[in-house]
Amino acid sequence: MNRDQLKSLLGEGASKEVIDAIMRANGEDVNAGKAAIETLKAQLEEANGKISSLEDEANKNLTADEQWQKQLDAANATAKQALRDLNEATAAAVFAGAGMSEDEYKPFIGSVIGGTRDETTAAAKAIADVVAAKAKAAADDAKKQALAGMPQPQGGDEGNGAITTKKQFRAMSDTEQIAWKQQNPDAWKNLS
Repeated sequence: MNRDQLKSLLGEGASKEVIDAIMRANGEDVNAGKAAIETLKAQLEEANGKISSLEDEANKNLTADEQWQKQLDAANATAKQALRDLNEATAAAVFAGAGMSEDEYKPFIGSVIGGTRDETTAAAKAIADVVAAKAKAAADDAKKQALAGMPQPQGGDEGNGAITTKKQFRAMSDTEQIAWKQQNPDAWKNLS
């Protein structure tokens, strides 16, 4: 905060002495906070140095087998984390490919990413398929409900569009007649 901001907060009645006193007190508080942070940083560096030297000393006392085991354990932990990260990225890609946003799959992605990459992919695809089926069913239902209230259009043939008379057959183009006759040989024989 600067003097002009302080003056606007306190109003025109604030004297220079009051503003100076507040600014001085604020400066002392800021400087005390900075000093405390520097002290804590120094203590942290000292503690980290002690930890590092203790770890080095402990490692010197390990047998060759123990040192190998320690390295193996560290490598296994790194591999496990890498597999988890890969599985999470794979599942996220499957969900994104199915049209799901991160906000939609984020709450349950952790339960999908266990096991191998193939298992993760299969689980993610199964969930995405269920979600897609539910979304399609909801969309179909909404469409059906929206169409249910609409009146039947006037005119046109209310039948199923099947060709049952020679008049309907002659109304088609030559190409359509040939294709229909080839696809419906029994119906062709029964035209009235």
